[in-house]
Amino acid sequence: MSHDASLGSFVSFRRACRRSRFAGLRAVCLCAWLLFAGVAAADPVVALQAVQQLESDHSAMYQRMQVAYGAHRRGDDARARQALMGAADYAVRLSGGLAELRTANQDTLDRGLYRDRVALERALADIAIAEQRLDQLIETLLAATQYLDPTSFYLISSDAAAFDEPFLAALGSTRQS
Repeated sequence: MSHDASLGSFVSFRRACRRSRFAGLRAVCLCAWLLFAGVAAADPVVALQAVQQLESDHSAMYQRMQVAYGAHRRGDDARARQALMGAADYAVRLSGGLAELRTANQDTLDRGLYRDRVALERALADIAIAEQRLDQLIETLLAATQYLDPTSFYLISSDAAAFDEPFLAALGSTRQS
């Protein structure tokens, strides 16, 4: 009889050990998940991916603007208007990308996941200026589709140059942070 009791105790003991081992493993997994769940959303890699997309869209916008300049010089106003609309489309994409970059950088700053706080704060300030100047550039591009004259292209060049300075500074500061 004592043999049956000891066998039952042994089986109960083994089940308890197995449950506690899995419970410990579950607890460790839960702690790891909780620890890293918030970090994934604020991963600085998101900001760097946004920078790459912004560079691509910026290049495409300038390419469309060059096509518009060339078409206008040749007297092909229909092609110039089409290229200006394409440039405006890329400018709108840039606007959305800057908003995404601002959000990613602010999240990185709030969570303390930066290497250089000053560079990150500078990037946020430059993004705010770039967003304002990009809005002006979009308005100028859209207005130029109606009035194709040398003054329109001068304004586009002027607004684009004003936008580029804080835009490029924001991308550089984001990379540095």
